[in-house]
Amino acid sequence: MDPRHPVIRVGTVIARRELRTPAGDPVLVEVGFPAYVGDGWDWACPYRIEGPAGVVTGQAHGIDGLQALQLVSGTIRGELERSGARLLWLGTDFWQAGFPPLVAAMGERELEEDLRRQLDEVTKSWLASRAARRAGSDRG
Repeated sequence: MDPRHPVIRVGTVIARRELRTPAGDPVLVEVGFPAYVGDGWDWACPYRIEGPAGVVTGQAHGIDGLQALQLVSGTIRGELERSGARLLWLGTDFWQAGFPPLVAAMGERELEEDLRRQLDEVTKSWLASRAARRAGSDRG
């Protein structure tokens, strides 16, 4: 935690997700209301992760409350990945799908448009390849 930023407690939980370890132990992720902090970033959205290894708290910062709320998912994902714990969500070990990465363009429209174009091209190619594989397996 950056010592320049005030610590914002989760308080009232506005979103909750439960992941599981392979042994079935719960890992509870909670998100609180974004709060105005007026520190140059202006807003912070707090989170809390509780699991077998203990409790981790933190916050994602944004220019406004909505941006802080958008960014908290990626911050939580990073925290969970750094833990190295094997986790399950909805019965699968691809729990990251529940915390999608944010493709940030750093405020540059041209960069964002280029990233979106590239992502769309890769997605279309992957979907076409998957459809071809499925069609091949249906014939076999």
